[in-house]
Amino acid sequence: IRSKDYQVPTAGAGLAIGLVSAWDGAAVLRVLLPALAAVVAAGIAHYEAELWNLPPNLISEAVLMFQAACASALAIHVGFEGAQVLFGAAVGVLAAYGLGGWARDLDKWLPGVAVLWYQVGAISGFLLNTVWRPVFIAALA
Repeated sequence: IRSKDYQVPTAGAGLAIGLVSAWDGAAVLRVLLPALAAVVAAGIAHYEAELWNLPPNLISEAVLMFQAACASALAIHVGFEGAQVLFGAAVGVLAAYGLGGWARDLDKWLPGVAVLWYQVGAISGFLLNTVWRPVFIAALA
């Protein structure tokens, strides 16, 4: 990581976002989250399109990526509380995957156990980030 050429721009962007967030974090989050969702959606659309050989040319791939980015940014912007649900579920799935070595091993003998474990993680993350948020934040404090 010390030899990467993009370390200074990354640190600069992180510093700028941190300073602006210190000024008005809620407003920055309402702008940054849709932008981040747009970038992620465009990346996923690019990856899936290349994987399935969907776009016949670069223009159609760019249009597909633009549509995915705009749709996800609009969904997050219009339904900001819905983004909290998506974020909680994503964190839950990632946590379940990280702690799910046993489920992947058991899945060889009991098919579907790993998927069930990931679903439990998604539901738990959703609940922690929405319904149980005050309790969760109090427990962290």
